[in-house]
Amino acid sequence: MSNNIPQLFLENFTSSGNLTSDTNSNIYSKKVDPNTFNGITFVMFFSKPCCKDEIKVFEDLNKRINEINSNRPIPLKFYLYEVSKGTNSAIISILEHAPYRIMGYPYVVTFFNGEFCSVYRPNALPEPDKLANEIVSYGYKITQKSLCNMSM
Repeated sequence: MSNNIPQLFLENFTSSGNLTSDTNSNIYSKKVDPNTFNGITFVMFFSKPCCKDEIKVFEDLNKRINEINSNRPIPLKFYLYEVSKGTNSAIISILEHAPYRIMGYPYVVTFFNGEFCSVYRPNALPEPDKLANEIVSYGYKITQKSLCNMSM
């Protein structure tokens, strides 16, 4: 995997499964970080050697981030989380209050301003050749329909 896409680690999550940059605090006292994770964030959880094509899609989306976000009121962001860097049982136990469970790969979780929004489960994820368009379209849909508790 190349280094051109941001990685997240277990420390980047609150016990409620939201996103944070508060990596030094206790898991139960971490706060959601709407500044670092502003906009719509897609996090793909994967396990090696799975998901090479989907990782490539996320890398390509990240390369085009400025183009994708031009003239958007709400930016899109893309991150990867390699599950082997924190076993699935650790994810389940530490993110015990999360409204999602990582079951199968790839698993894409969507956040708005760092707070959980929705999930693309592996059986609902489009084929890699359609994934980029689906994710960008989904980002527009979330924005236009004010889903995910957004206040605009």
